[in-house]
Amino acid sequence: MEEGDVLLSRIDSGKKGGTTSITLVLSKDGGFLFNRKLCSLLNKNAPRDAHSRKVEICRKSDSARRESSVSGTLFNRKLCSERLQAMEVWDLFDENRQPLGKQAGRKDPMVKGEFHIVVVACVVNDQNEILLTLRSPDKEKYPGTWENTGGALEAGEESRAAAARELFEETGIRVKENELHLLDSQMEEYAFIDFYIVRKTVPVEEIRLQKGETADARWVSLSEFVRMGEEGKIAPPIYQRFCRLREKMEVFLKEDRRKERYPACRGKNRQESKKIIILGCSGSGKSTLAGQLGKIMDLPVVYLDALSWDAGWKRKPFDEFDRLTQSEIRKPEWIMDGNFPRTVEHRMDVCDTVIYLDFKRWFCILSVLRRVLTNYGKPRPSMNPGCPEKFDPGFLKRIWNFDRRSKAHYYGYMKKLSGTKLIVLKTRKEVNRFVKQVEKEGRFVRGNFPAGPK
Repeated sequence: MEEGDVLLSRIDSGKKGGTTSITLVLSKDGGFLFNRKLCSLLNKNAPRDAHSRKVEICRKSDSARRESSVSGTLFNRKLCSERLQAMEVWDLFDENRQPLGKQAGRKDPMVKGEFHIVVVACVVNDQNEILLTLRSPDKEKYPGTWENTGGALEAGEESRAAAARELFEETGIRVKENELHLLDSQMEEYAFIDFYIVRKTVPVEEIRLQKGETADARWVSLSEFVRMGEEGKIAPPIYQRFCRLREKMEVFLKEDRRKERYPACRGKNRQESKKIIILGCSGSGKSTLAGQLGKIMDLPVVYLDALSWDAGWKRKPFDEFDRLTQSEIRKPEWIMDGNFPRTVEHRMDVCDTVIYLDFKRWFCILSVLRRVLTNYGKPRPSMNPGCPEKFDPGFLKRIWNFDRRSKAHYYGYMKKLSGTKLIVLKTRKEVNRFVKQVEKEGRFVRGNFPAGPK
């Protein structure tokens, strides 16, 4: 921010059901000019359930000039930062990323078993260089080290919105939410870390640093990033996360140069699909559809068969499979392919979209036979490398009996779901038509059964 910049926000007014608009004007000596109303709020201890709203920066607007003439009190930058941080409030979640209905402030000690959400936004330019910012020497943790942009979700905020906000606040770089690609989500001691990557080419001299947070910026190659991390020049948590995600990042840098990751919403009041399960008889094309939707919607695909089987077609113990599945479910975005009736109701409860491929059993059997003849002895893309395609008469029998054993169960449970987008496809033609619809509408594609959310 520069002299005359205005920071607009809304904070809890302390009155029942109300919020108060506040205006902060940057003064010549680097402090903020507050009006009297805000001073009184800052001098109080922020309530535990105070709700911070999205922050916007308006440069030298008319309202800034008008507001700057209002008499007020001048706080220095350090005091401003301390007071505003004390007012920052987070939503709390359990180990499965389910809301606890509680909130905590930045200064509050975290309790074991309670988590908040942190976002990281990694910017990559056309030369596959990574943007790093230098932490202010005044920061309490890891001062003077390099890092990616990031921060905690404010109460009531969505993960993607928070990543876009943090990136703008710390660098001045604006991105749309559908330009962000979720590389992974990891669980740490007291936080879930959502790691986003976005392609944006911005000259260093145009990057606007957030005073008190960042002191410098630079673009580095992947190899230089690694060297800096090994030399201790990058904040340790940032480099440790990078090491865990390096393989995924290298794949992204090689294969994907899209700007917008998925089509933006073209209608009003559309429900976004971010957690999708695909059900249906074996041979109906669940895995193929999951792969197609994953690319179009920019969602990671989880193949439950790959989680269930070890090399040599050895099935994992149920507790291990459940643990692996739950670690994927707690992530903020995914497409999950597979039936597994023992746990299907739990997955239907936590997803926001169910796609059911209700194909005729003779079609499914023919599809499996065709797959065996074509890929015999080779593993499918949705299966572990040590599980080659094979002919299994028992498997064909299960397909023949699928409708009798599972169809009524799936339809019955789908009708009990509330607020879940339901999509039923019964022919290959309907599937192809649906894929074309997704290419236009992306995550905001409509449900069709029976008359669920749009």
